[in-house]
Amino acid sequence: MGWNITNENFMSKVNFLSNLKIRAGYAETGQQEINQDFGFLPRFIRGNDRARFQFGNEFVNTLRPQGIDPNLRWEVSKTINLGIDYALFNDHIKGSIDWYQRDVEDLLNFTSVPAGSNLTDAIFTNVGNLENSGLEFVINTIPIKTKSFEWDLDFNISFFKNKITKLSLNDNNDFIGNLTGDISGGQGNRIQINTTGKEQNSFYVFQQVYDTNGKPVEGLYVDNDNDGVITDEDKRHFKSPNPDYVVGLSSLFKYKDFDFNFTWRASVGNYVYNDVAAARGNFQAVANANVISNLSSSFLDTGFQEPQLFSDYYVQDASFIRLDNVSLGYNLKNVFKENTLLRVYTTVQNALTFTNYEGIDPEVDGGIESAGTYPRSRTYLLGVNLNF
Repeated sequence: MGWNITNENFMSKVNFLSNLKIRAGYAETGQQEINQDFGFLPRFIRGNDRARFQFGNEFVNTLRPQGIDPNLRWEVSKTINLGIDYALFNDHIKGSIDWYQRDVEDLLNFTSVPAGSNLTDAIFTNVGNLENSGLEFVINTIPIKTKSFEWDLDFNISFFKNKITKLSLNDNNDFIGNLTGDISGGQGNRIQINTTGKEQNSFYVFQQVYDTNGKPVEGLYVDNDNDGVITDEDKRHFKSPNPDYVVGLSSLFKYKDFDFNFTWRASVGNYVYNDVAAARGNFQAVANANVISNLSSSFLDTGFQEPQLFSDYYVQDASFIRLDNVSLGYNLKNVFKENTLLRVYTTVQNALTFTNYEGIDPEVDGGIESAGTYPRSRTYLLGVNLNF
């Protein structure tokens, strides 16, 4: 629902304000991407050829039952939105301000289950509730507009917060949370955790100790519980893949038949676990290999002899500024016949990225850069459009 205040009689003398509208909304939506095909049904898979059962001289593959959650269901998002649309000076400046609160119920996550209670030790299921909130500002302006020249400028900034408010599988206050975020180092290791009162998919790592030269000391971590030994109880929640805020800036210049536009984008406060450096940035990664293997350049900075998979050293600030695209075009009128328009243009996509992140891409899905991550391609395009 909305209320356009500029339509009211008492606003008739406010000439600089061409639009002012207050909006409010509420919606409920379901998340159908459960990420577990038929997880609510009994399922069997064919056993591995190396684990066959022998009947006389014949070896038979087995059928193994899979984990099951008969109560598996969609996530449900309940969203409240409040917003203001505005326009000033005959729409030369316009935009919006939006605030939202989104509560996600029956949150889906991969979590451990008690031994003997299922046919697996971990299952994808509904584990609790998540609270998201945000604030967004959008400004669209036309700073300059003449007969031969026009400049359009758009800016937006969005702030985010999220917090897990419930983990329904265990209401024990001593329950540290559900581990998630598989990493390549070791077997079955996970680097992230979901804990009540914390951000979703927070990293769960040891606090690295550094020497006087700022170099990480191998195997030395902060004893956070002060019991004299380093155990899993010394791990801490440290940062998350979620940005604190994102910024967008786009601009379009038109001069006679020329046009030039670009789009910048920034993400601030997002962190990435550099799985490649953690698993391959040590001498053991190549010393124990039977084949020639790559060594991460991280080894040159640390000198680690063995993997330090759970060190917060590898949870790296992945804030970035990216020039997503830049384009230059020219319009040719009446080229072949009257009222025809020929447009020639060139575009570069993923033109530039500025970041202190040491891996391949600061914008990886899930916040873990694994060995299968490929850099985003940079595309150069030369095009021609003909309208007649």
